[in-house]
Amino acid sequence: MPQEETPEVTSEPDIYAQELAGPVKWVRVHELPVFLADQLWVQATESQITLTFGRTEMPFELMSTELAERVRQEGIEVSGVSRISISPQSLGRFATVLSRMHDQYQQESGIRSVQ
Repeated sequence: MPQEETPEVTSEPDIYAQELAGPVKWVRVHELPVFLADQLWVQATESQITLTFGRTEMPFELMSTELAERVRQEGIEVSGVSRISISPQSLGRFATVLSRMHDQYQQESGIRSVQ
């Protein structure tokens, strides 16, 4: 069975791409799986930053006093969904882009951030 061709996605250049003076063409993006993540674990060495994204599995039942106490004592399991390794230089660029996106989201949605 022939594979469908994935359309290219063009985005505004981020800071790095602006230095290269050209648009960024993302290819095969739609082939990547998308995972829900609500946790982040960061590990750093001199040469790389490892970002581990995870998802919590909270109990779906009403949180009784007993269950709340058990969760406080035992903790909540986080299932890892993806690990990404980046350079310290990339971390700065990514942080800038995410900060801009966060600010824009807050302005457009009217939702205040919980810090």
